[in-house]
Amino acid sequence: MRMKYLFLKMVFILLSATQFYGFAQQKDSVSEPVKNYWNLMDNFSLRYRNKNEISKTYSGDEIDTLTKKYFKAITEDPIGVKIKRDKDFQKWSSSGNPKEIKPAVKLRMMREIIANKYGTNFAEIISVPYYLKVKIVGDSGSVYISPENNRELRVGQANYFGIIEDVIKGNNFFKVNQKITISFLSFWVAESKRTFEVGKSYFIPLTPWDSYHNYSKLTIDILPDNNFANYPIQNGEISTPGNFFGIGSSTNWETFRNYFINKFILKWR
Repeated sequence: MRMKYLFLKMVFILLSATQFYGFAQQKDSVSEPVKNYWNLMDNFSLRYRNKNEISKTYSGDEIDTLTKKYFKAITEDPIGVKIKRDKDFQKWSSSGNPKEIKPAVKLRMMREIIANKYGTNFAEIISVPYYLKVKIVGDSGSVYISPENNRELRVGQANYFGIIEDVIKGNNFFKVNQKITISFLSFWVAESKRTFEVGKSYFIPLTPWDSYHNYSKLTIDILPDNNFANYPIQNGEISTPGNFFGIGSSTNWETFRNYFINKFILKWR
C-alpha cells in the first residue's frame, strides 16, 4: 500500500512540475512588458531621492504609468522579471561602479513610489504574480540542495500537492483542476503557527522560485501580515487575520473574490 502511495505521489510531482515548467524556461530575450517596465524604472531611479520627496519628484500621472507597467510586467511575465533582475545583478556586480544602483534596490524603490500613492498593502499585493484557490491533497518533505559560496547548501523543503479550484490571478499560466506542487524551505515559516492541512482549501499567493533551476518551482509569496501565505477557506468563508486586504478578517469567499479582483487586478493597464 505504501509503495503504491509513493508511486502515485511521484507521478503527481512529475505531472505538476511538467505543467508549470513550460512557463519557466530560461529566456534569451527580454519580453516587451518587462522591457517597458525596466526602461521606465531605470529612468525613475535616476530621479529617486527619498520617501519625503517622492511626491515632489514624480507627478501623479507618472506614478500611475509606473504602476501600470509594473503590474503588467509582474502579471504577464513574472519569470522574465526575475531573470532580468538576475542578469542585471551580474552586470552590476562586475561593473565596479559604486554609483550604480543595485537592481534589487531599484525594484524596491519603485514599490516605495507606488506605495506612497496607493498604500503599502496595495503595492505588496499587486507585486504577487499568482493568486490561486487550491485544495491541498497531499504533502511530503525533502532536502533542498543549492550551490552557495562554492559549497552545497542543504536545507529542509516542504512540498504540498494541490488541485487548483479557482484562478484569481495568473490565468495565462494556470487553469482550474490543474495539479500543482507548492514547495518552500522549511525555515521560511519556522515562526508560523499556521500550516497547510491536507483536505482543506486555501487562497494562496504564489510566485516562481529557484533561480538555480530556471525558476521552475512554485512557492508561496509571503505577504507581511504574519499569515505566511496561509488563508484557509472553509464553509464558504475565507480567513484573513489582520485584514491585510482591507475587507475584513473573515469574509464570504465570493464577496472576497469579487472585491479582490475589482481592487487588485488592474483593469486600466
